[in-house]
Amino acid sequence: MPSPLKAPLKPSFNPSLKPLVKLSFDPRLLLLVLLFAPDLWAALPTPTMPSTSPGTDDWLSIIKGYIKDGSAIVGLFLSVSGFLWLGWNALSDLNEVRTGKKEWGAAGLGNVAGAAIFLWVSYMLTKAAGVI
Repeated sequence: MPSPLKAPLKPSFNPSLKPLVKLSFDPRLLLLVLLFAPDLWAALPTPTMPSTSPGTDDWLSIIKGYIKDGSAIVGLFLSVSGFLWLGWNALSDLNEVRTGKKEWGAAGLGNVAGAAIFLWVSYMLTKAAGVI
């Protein structure tokens, strides 16, 4: 006998509704599809060689070239994120000057220092890309 203090649980769905189609997974069918589907075994495109253009048989140079290209992309990402940070900082400083929380001298000094750091980091990343 249920307790009079607790209400019986109601189902959150209608149990009389049944799926129209019962889907089942057969691993043998998947294996047959993978083995005999001609589009799945199509020729893959040739990979793009790194920018250093090493010989085709020199795998170590190819891997080094890909690492160099990847590090250049990471450096570009750092430069772009620094540029976005500098822009955000400049806009927030202008907003603080507008609301009276900061003076023009403090905002200008922060923006000039941020721009100098950004230029230095960009220069160092350019030199590091040449060394790697």
